[in-house]
Amino acid sequence: ALSLLLTLASFEFQLSEDPATVPMKPALVGRLGSGESLAKAMMCAPDLNGVVLRDFVTDACGSEGGKDLLAWAGTFCSLGEPVKDQLVYYEGHEAEPGESFSQQLQRQLEADLLQCGQVLLEEGLIDPTSEIANGSSTAVNGLGNLLQRLMQLYESCTEVDGREDLRWKIKIELNQDGACVKYHDDLIDVRFAMTLAGDGTVLADNAQLNWEFYESCGGLIPDLQENDNLAATDARNVVHDWNQRVSKGEMTTEPGDLTIMKGGRSTNRPCLHRAPYSAGEGLEPSRLLITMDRIPQDELQQFVDIDFGMEEDADADEPMDHAEAEAPIQLLPVTVLSGFLGAGKTSLLTHILQNQDGLRVAVIVNDMAEINVDAMLIKSGATTTSGKDKMIEMQNGCICCTLREDLIENVSKLAAGKQFDYLLIESTGISEPMPVATTFVSEHEGRELLGKVARLDTLVTVVDAANFLKDYGAGQGLVDRSALGAEEGDQRTIAQLLADQVECANLIVLNKTDLVPDDDTVHLEGLIQKLNPKATIVRSSFGRVDLKLLLSTFTFDMTEAEQMPGWYQELQGNHVPETLEYGISSFVFRARRPFHPERLDELLTVGLDGVIRSKGLAWIAGMHTSAMLWNHAGDATKIDDGPDWLHGSVEVSEWPLDTPQEYKSAAHGDRRQELVFIGRHLDEIKLRKQLEEALVTDAEFRGGLEEWAKLPNPFLADAAGAEGAAEKLEEIEPKRAREDGPYAADSELERATKNLKLGS
Repeated sequence: ALSLLLTLASFEFQLSEDPATVPMKPALVGRLGSGESLAKAMMCAPDLNGVVLRDFVTDACGSEGGKDLLAWAGTFCSLGEPVKDQLVYYEGHEAEPGESFSQQLQRQLEADLLQCGQVLLEEGLIDPTSEIANGSSTAVNGLGNLLQRLMQLYESCTEVDGREDLRWKIKIELNQDGACVKYHDDLIDVRFAMTLAGDGTVLADNAQLNWEFYESCGGLIPDLQENDNLAATDARNVVHDWNQRVSKGEMTTEPGDLTIMKGGRSTNRPCLHRAPYSAGEGLEPSRLLITMDRIPQDELQQFVDIDFGMEEDADADEPMDHAEAEAPIQLLPVTVLSGFLGAGKTSLLTHILQNQDGLRVAVIVNDMAEINVDAMLIKSGATTTSGKDKMIEMQNGCICCTLREDLIENVSKLAAGKQFDYLLIESTGISEPMPVATTFVSEHEGRELLGKVARLDTLVTVVDAANFLKDYGAGQGLVDRSALGAEEGDQRTIAQLLADQVECANLIVLNKTDLVPDDDTVHLEGLIQKLNPKATIVRSSFGRVDLKLLLSTFTFDMTEAEQMPGWYQELQGNHVPETLEYGISSFVFRARRPFHPERLDELLTVGLDGVIRSKGLAWIAGMHTSAMLWNHAGDATKIDDGPDWLHGSVEVSEWPLDTPQEYKSAAHGDRRQELVFIGRHLDEIKLRKQLEEALVTDAEFRGGLEEWAKLPNPFLADAAGAEGAAEKLEEIEPKRAREDGPYAADSELERATKNLKLGS
């Protein structure tokens, strides 16, 4: 931290110096939590050119998830020559219509690793039951999450200097030899590099680097240029000696470390680095290397031709179908603006309309009176359509919300007319973003929705930095504030709505930061990042945000959105790095015995100190057929009936393949507690003790289902007597919801819980 402060303090006078004469500092070293600040410091300081983030994989994917991914990479690469390959992914190359790069990347990863597994299986090199033989599905998900975190960090710490048409290039090298083992730099702005298996990238030590010698050689080794007939051993010795002259010291990296390197396009003193000697020409490295760049769109095809050749054109007997490459544009792109009343959605919308630079924009709003529509129409050429959101509960038990029929018709007409380049939808202050997002799938149970005519480009939630925490902790229901316009039967709480709005957005605009001290803003950013670790968070005042973050971003991915909430990431083992400086932390509570209903009721009545958000699966004694869905936000806790446990409802032979073996052999199968708690200044030891004391005791546990059914149970709708309850174990129905606090909600089954596979 001191090094970073000194770097920033000295930045001003160094700007005036010739970059070629500024003494270079060693690469900055840190972890994911400080990654963005370190990378930004490197990019703006002329005396810095490298950053190493240690254990990035475990920080980004969680301890268990990171270990599993590294273990898979080691196992995969240990297969040697048969898996030697280069997997290269270019944004837009072979993309399907309407597909974001995240979706394209995930699909192509799945296809490549499935094909690889099939080839290895056909050659008899792997066990048919192994994960690799079945397409490495767990690793594909882990890689996808890791690459998303890398892209988010890349975007947050780099500037494109007006070059807006940049496209992603991601390369995964498997057991490749012939790597450049001499010190060199890359003619790029910035490059990310990471190994998941094998020796990592080696950086020259700037403090011991002989720039004059390196530049005098033009980055080339004269002895190799003059004598290209050297034996392999002699050539290696020449490279070793030359490297020693360039830099007397070096910094090595390990599997899971991330290296961020400034390239020759950014500075006259780029980061000099090399591949490990084990990856040299003619050797057999067991190594998986990931590199990530962004390249100008007009150079994209050149890179594609280099990596893929012209085979596709030859096979097609014609040039690439550019119409097909542009197919995603045929779907009307849509940005949805959501946020609580007064957060600044209309200010943001106004900012977009005033600065949209000639785009033909259609706007759907709920209250046209909030903005000067006529003036906007004249200034921006936007068309405004009014509408109102409506929730519809589907028959399958889960909630699927959509817009009113007339709104669906309006969007369809706007798309069919092809008069507009873009659509903006401003939802009401009391609507949840996910219901709007689900409208942009192609169909639901045979009913056509908007996915065939429009695509959801960006899902934005505007957060009122000045009032978010006050509203969250107010303990009020939506109906308690008449200005919100909630219907009389709406039992949602303000805290639950705010959590829902934050948890599924892929861009969160922290507005009104000019009204909040910086320390409070940083604290709120930490909390929001904990609630939604995958979202991009940007600060603003008066809704002023760079439009590149709002329009035509291709960033929204429905599958990813369902996995965005922090509670979901924690349950999947992808631990979100703590923001301990501001007291924000989380933990997962797991147990293999049920809660005692009365003791749990007492605990929820008293409350859990410091907990801001908690969610997950609960098992309550006397209610053994289905899991209970625990949902807490602010002062309200809701325990609702959920899907059936696998145990007792599905034959063990039909359980999902990834069901842990311990569940199959346990007396109560997959029944368990699996709860995530997020909060500020959490006393984890105390909270765990409170939760454990609410479980059944050893003696009570031995009583089993019949004895548990006799326990007084405030969570049951039917207060049957003990004997009747014992005889009707299969007939007892749980309450639709157990409510805590005067404003607890009684809403439908949470959509996101469909991702909580009971067997996993």
